[in-house]
Amino acid sequence: MRKSCFPTVLSFLVLAITAANSQVSQKLNVVRGPVPDAMFYSTVFQHLVTLNQADQANPRLGAASQAFGAPGVSPSVHLVIVDRSGFSQAEATNLFSVAQKCLAEISPVDQQAKAVINEVRAHYPGGRILPGAQPPAPPEQLLSLQRSRDTIVLKYVDQLRKSLGDARFSTLDNSLRSNLGSKVGTLGLVNTHAH
Repeated sequence: MRKSCFPTVLSFLVLAITAANSQVSQKLNVVRGPVPDAMFYSTVFQHLVTLNQADQANPRLGAASQAFGAPGVSPSVHLVIVDRSGFSQAEATNLFSVAQKCLAEISPVDQQAKAVINEVRAHYPGGRILPGAQPPAPPEQLLSLQRSRDTIVLKYVDQLRKSLGDARFSTLDNSLRSNLGSKVGTLGLVNTHAH
């Protein structure tokens, strides 16, 4: 699996384009507050898979995954899910599996978005907008891809909720938000579902 540097490339691009101009931001219905579930879990899933890939690339840590009784789930992922969250190894394996499946499904959407982003960037050599010029509104295609991506992520969050049950999912959600939430932060985001 190829490691992505931009787990939420669509949201961040939309944020970057609109943040430069409050008039454009108002037109696009920017929402400030807690990170939406789709963005939060996309980031969490990417974080878990990236941790696992880094550990698997290290022969000493990769071999240690066998010690946890879950081949393929690295010590770092184990630490985040089991040790910090108080979850069983089976629940950790389930979460990691859901993360992998989700990222595999959103990868083609991210590739499509990257093509749209590159097309827009081609109009701005060096990534610079001329002084006094308005930043472009995100193309509708990009907003549509973001909505598709969010739908996919939320489908896997719902799958995780159903497999764990509401009470265990709530415990996991609270633990992840307390352990990783500050790293994801509070953002000003374009409400792509308002169109």
